[in-house]
Amino acid sequence: MRLRILVLTLFVLTVILSCAKIMPPPGGPRDETPPEILYTYPTNESTHVDLMPRIIIGFSERMDRRSLDNTIFMSPPVRGDLRISWKKNDLVLSFSDSLQIDRTYLITIGSGAMDLHKNKLVSSYTLAFSTGESLDSGRIAGQVRSGGKQFAGATVAAYYLSGIDTIDLTSSRPQYATQTSSDGSFELNYVSSGEYVLFAFDDANNDRHWSPPKEKIAFPVTPILLNYGTNVSLDNNMDLFARDTATLKVKKASINQDLLLEIELTGMTLKRDAVQSNIRLIKSDMSDTVTVDRLFAENDTVKSFVGIMPELSNVEELYLRIDGLNDIFGNQCDIADDSILLLYPVGGDRQPPDVADVSPSDGAHGVLTDRYVSVRFTEPVMLSGGDTMLILIDQDSVLISCGYEQLDPFTLQFLPDDQLRQATPYTAYLDLSLISDRFGNSHADSVYSFRVHAPNKDSLGTFSGRVVSSSMFEQTPPIIQFRQLPRG
Repeated sequence: MRLRILVLTLFVLTVILSCAKIMPPPGGPRDETPPEILYTYPTNESTHVDLMPRIIIGFSERMDRRSLDNTIFMSPPVRGDLRISWKKNDLVLSFSDSLQIDRTYLITIGSGAMDLHKNKLVSSYTLAFSTGESLDSGRIAGQVRSGGKQFAGATVAAYYLSGIDTIDLTSSRPQYATQTSSDGSFELNYVSSGEYVLFAFDDANNDRHWSPPKEKIAFPVTPILLNYGTNVSLDNNMDLFARDTATLKVKKASINQDLLLEIELTGMTLKRDAVQSNIRLIKSDMSDTVTVDRLFAENDTVKSFVGIMPELSNVEELYLRIDGLNDIFGNQCDIADDSILLLYPVGGDRQPPDVADVSPSDGAHGVLTDRYVSVRFTEPVMLSGGDTMLILIDQDSVLISCGYEQLDPFTLQFLPDDQLRQATPYTAYLDLSLISDRFGNSHADSVYSFRVHAPNKDSLGTFSGRVVSSSMFEQTPPIIQFRQLPRG
């Protein structure tokens, strides 16, 4: 019996071996091909999409699903939950609550999305669709760097500023978000009109929020204003840096001959915080305190700002005190009681105000024919009036006078009474004798001049079309705006 079983076993084994094919060992070249997105439903830039849509994004291969969980961005944020499921290579998205009517939505797959072999998307992909008739068309583009090198995979977030006093980057949800590509570049497309503050950060823990102090951050100096179709490309790279936990200090402070208190800080602060801080000057003998409550800063984030000093008598030295001022990271300004001693100018202000800058700049071409002209001075100015404070004269000696208003103690804004002629150079003459500082100093019989040039109408194209009236235009006429598209 045992012999029969052994013979039978040998026979079966022989048959199996005779049928087996000789194959090379498993393995082969490693898959290094990045995944691609082959199709979507709805298609990109679709309009009139249902308020409870089922979104499908088809990949070229099986994906690491956990990597997708951390790299899907919905802009703007939606009510309820974004539900994620898979059907083979298809990512399926649905919503627990309805989308809003007549709204542009973006679903962005970040560049951190990987296939099963850890190959990442070459760049972030954005699917745009609208529940209304059209899509928003604003665009913000730039590049993120760290240590002088291009930084891939950084999260770039845009926060809408309307009605917001404070943005907590550790918890707030941005209106728009994406990730940088392998070369550190990013694009936020189909952005709605408004004012935004932009941040980029290294989301090392993949929680979609900035987590200081380990994660680095970067941001432009000023907010970004988008009108319909505005295309904003950041000229300067956004350089990531670690959160500064050092105490904010005054780097330099002085009172100049114009009786302006000039303060330079070691870190950046918001303009709002700078001009609302509590600045006090204490006489060296501690007998009196002077509050400087007229504070001004040029940009929205600053390292320096100025205060307008009152005129004082019998004062030589003052100690500086600052309360209620934090940097952009929340570090409080700290000054030792007697660490900053200021010298009060002797002899008073005898110098008239000078022009610090003008806009449009001297020699500017392509100036709009109805554009304001702004002039900023080195110190606060007082006006003695006159309709001819600023005049524009063209090459044929045609004169255009300008109305004006004072935007702040340092800045005057002028509006030409008539539109500028096309293809015409103009020389602007500003009568400085009508402008004095708060101590009465002025440039007697002095004129400041600069040149601007309106564009040639023959070099400009034309647009024509027809707007069909509907109920939405009954109360307010439509505004038609145009945007420039990239070549090709």
